[in-house]
Amino acid sequence: MKVDLNSDLGESFGAYTIGMDKEVIPLVTSANIACGFHAGDPAVMQKTIALAHENRIGLGAHPGYPDLVGFGRRTMAVSPKDVYAMVVYQVGALAAFAKAAGGRLQHVKPHGAMYNMAAKDAALAEAIAQAVYDVDKDLILFAQPGTESIKAAEKIGLLTAAEVFADRSYQEDGTLTPRSKPGAMITDEDASIAQVLSMVLDHKVTCLSGKVIPIKADSICVHGDGPKALLFVQKIRKALAEKGVDAASFHAYDRQVKELAVLRGLERLRPEWDTVLDGTEKALYQNGETAYQAICEEFHRTWGAAGERRAEWENIGEQLLMFFVYTYFCGAVYDDMVCSKMELALFSVRWIQEILVARWLENGKTLSMHDIEELSWRYAREVEHSDDNLNALEDWLFETYAPEGCVLEEE
Repeated sequence: MKVDLNSDLGESFGAYTIGMDKEVIPLVTSANIACGFHAGDPAVMQKTIALAHENRIGLGAHPGYPDLVGFGRRTMAVSPKDVYAMVVYQVGALAAFAKAAGGRLQHVKPHGAMYNMAAKDAALAEAIAQAVYDVDKDLILFAQPGTESIKAAEKIGLLTAAEVFADRSYQEDGTLTPRSKPGAMITDEDASIAQVLSMVLDHKVTCLSGKVIPIKADSICVHGDGPKALLFVQKIRKALAEKGVDAASFHAYDRQVKELAVLRGLERLRPEWDTVLDGTEKALYQNGETAYQAICEEFHRTWGAAGERRAEWENIGEQLLMFFVYTYFCGAVYDDMVCSKMELALFSVRWIQEILVARWLENGKTLSMHDIEELSWRYAREVEHSDDNLNALEDWLFETYAPEGCVLEEE
């Protein structure tokens, strides 16, 4: 099971420093980056994009009202027409910084008062959704589940992610408790972790009143400007991992689609391999990112990392990794390319598991040991039968994923 972990970042400006971006970014999977209206400035936007891109996390725009003094948290009487222009302006600016850094935006999450007002105001929600769609229809809109924001985005075909909050309490209607009210902020890390686990694992949250309500959780937000932001993120990631939940950004979908194209470009041994790759693409990717995330979540709840067969699934991954490390790692004796050998081993395990998820779906949501043995053997045969395949894949993995400072030696 996977869930996104996001934080509001890039909120420093001029001579003023807000938050602990450098420490928080390596721990989250998506960054909501201020776009200069409620916080941030061009230099900070550029710096934050570069840091987030370097850590390979999802890049997100965090547009807000032009309210630097109030940090974008004060209600403003703004028309939907003006909100549309504000969002296009801010998202477009950050998208340009992302492009200049060699990346692209993954999502948009409105900030503060804009976020909260749009949750209840259909006209504002529609203006924001349309602005995001017009800038890039493939962006994901982060919003609270069940709100006008989600409805407006889904109405025009925009991808959405249901966002929940680790450090905020909830009202019985599913909205956040206003910051002006007592108990709005959760400052105790144990209480925050308990709330996160309940929302992610049980799809429930206990409101400030004590009432328990259902809630959907695609992404968890920890505010980057909070005094305990770093501590919260560290403990939340640890607690999720202990429950078999991986923190993974939505751009994992983009990664898998890109890697599938690389696999398709390798030399074939048998035509049946095309059938396997075609089936994986059809089962997992053809309906888009949201559907892909839902499939992965269901698989891990019923069969994989968060289900009753978790130990078996983990053992399969461990045995596969041991095999591929043993197979590839010794080659580093000849070329000293330890990084690329490990990347190749990890890539192989990840792709066998990805193909197994597709087979599980094709089988009517069942998976046998025969499936595991067959697909593991087929992958290994197809990739390893040709030195050209191994060399091409290893070079691509190194160029794409190698840590900064690693250098590919010329022959």
